[in-house]
Amino acid sequence: MRLILLAFVAGCWTLQQKADLPPATVLRVLACVIGTCALCLAGWRRRLPVRALAIALAFASGFGWAAWRSEMRMHDWLAPTLEAQDLGVRGVVSGLPAWGVTGARFAFTIEHAAGNLHLPPRIVLNWREAPADLRPGQRYRFTVRLRRPRGLANPYGFEYAYWLLAQGYGATGYVRASREGPQEAVHERLAWRIEAQRASIRDHIRAALPADAKFAPVLVALVIGDQRGIDAEDWRLFTRTGIGHLVSISGLHITMIAGMAGALVHRAWRHSFGMGRAMRRPLPLWLPAKRVALIGAVLTALAYGLLAGLQIPALRTVAMLSVAALAVWSGRTPPASMVLAWAAFVAMVLDPWAVMAPGFWLSFGAVAVIFLAAGREEAVTGWWQRFGATLAAAARTQWAVTIGLVPLTLLLFRQVSVVSPLANALAIPVVSLLVTPLALLGAVIPVAVAGPLLGIAHQLMVWLVAAIGWLSEPSWAVWEAARAGWLATVLAAAGVLILLAPAAFGARMRVHGLLLVLPMLVASGDDGADALPRLAV
Repeated sequence: MRLILLAFVAGCWTLQQKADLPPATVLRVLACVIGTCALCLAGWRRRLPVRALAIALAFASGFGWAAWRSEMRMHDWLAPTLEAQDLGVRGVVSGLPAWGVTGARFAFTIEHAAGNLHLPPRIVLNWREAPADLRPGQRYRFTVRLRRPRGLANPYGFEYAYWLLAQGYGATGYVRASREGPQEAVHERLAWRIEAQRASIRDHIRAALPADAKFAPVLVALVIGDQRGIDAEDWRLFTRTGIGHLVSISGLHITMIAGMAGALVHRAWRHSFGMGRAMRRPLPLWLPAKRVALIGAVLTALAYGLLAGLQIPALRTVAMLSVAALAVWSGRTPPASMVLAWAAFVAMVLDPWAVMAPGFWLSFGAVAVIFLAAGREEAVTGWWQRFGATLAAAARTQWAVTIGLVPLTLLLFRQVSVVSPLANALAIPVVSLLVTPLALLGAVIPVAVAGPLLGIAHQLMVWLVAAIGWLSEPSWAVWEAARAGWLATVLAAAGVLILLAPAAFGARMRVHGLLLVLPMLVASGDDGADALPRLAV
């Protein structure tokens, strides 16, 4: 089953490597082939041919699914004849505005266009004279000028046009004039309500902190996943020390909050919310507390993920928790690799473009490495021994993630942080156990009370940045290497498997694993083998 799920992911990835979309005729033929294979699969009894056919069918389905989704989105793009023209539109601000030197930039959902023109349903607008109270859920009438998605296509650089396609935007442009507005429309769609709530939380955090609070954008990112306010110099520091994954809503944070919510629900349900004596039949007799706790944990994870816009780490974590909860609910204990494969499959069904995001590979890669390196728990007695065992397990996990992601990090970014293990050992407990809970609590209580809590969280970030800033100062804090070829990458992956599987290999073999990683670390040239094309837009 794992190979079938991963074949679907591989099919989505293969489509994204194409320079252009396959013709509609090819997609129809592919659909017929998939249907025929499915019928053959249903009537075939031999095990090996059935498995091979199922894998091929899953691959073709993933390829066709990604192609169909891309075709539908590109069909809604702005017509070339409507570019650079004054267009009258009515619609709703549907995303958090980002403020810059050129005004406000925001997502806009078009409800009606003058002359009944066919315009993309979602666009990105820039408004130089935007009012200070611009927020999601407001309806406006604009005169705008639009253009089709386009951007630079430099090798290994950010591809703006591809990002617009993945996000579902059919045009970009700017506001020429505002003819009417704003009118409240926030309650008309759930997505607008969520975005409005995110904006309210962002404003709440900013109001509770002093205007000169340097790391207020970091606290905003930890609560709602909006990283656009973080200073470029701070991002450089986070990248050099390898803690960038913590400066947002990460899988670790979602799991922690979901676990806390599940524990609270379990305790409350087990005691019937304190009304068990007054009830003829206590709540656990209607539904076991363990199952109710699973529902509470999944719903909490989903709510927290929605606040982050369900980006890749949040999407992966919510999918994994949902699959694991469903398995436990049904009384099964699937292997961790099966849960991870199902999570990747769900992510591709929801967002087939996610496979091209570095966060997808780093997120799933980190979890896979943790599963690979997980050892058996030893029975210990006494709080001191448990504390020591917890620290040892955390150190092993951090070591495994650091080593396991070296090939992937070099492949994606051509650099890897040498000081990452030390920086993460310091940052993970501070950010995950102190800063994030304080920021979440401060986001839901009144400003007068939230100020001190958010102030403590901000001061912790100040001290943390000062500490990791000292770690990032040496020139050797980051190891840089040229992009390695496919052979060095394969050897490095094999070396990581040997290093992280101590139960299967001896100490001498682990030294060999380290030697297999060296060609990628010392790569000195780019042979072009890794130059990946992108979908032509």
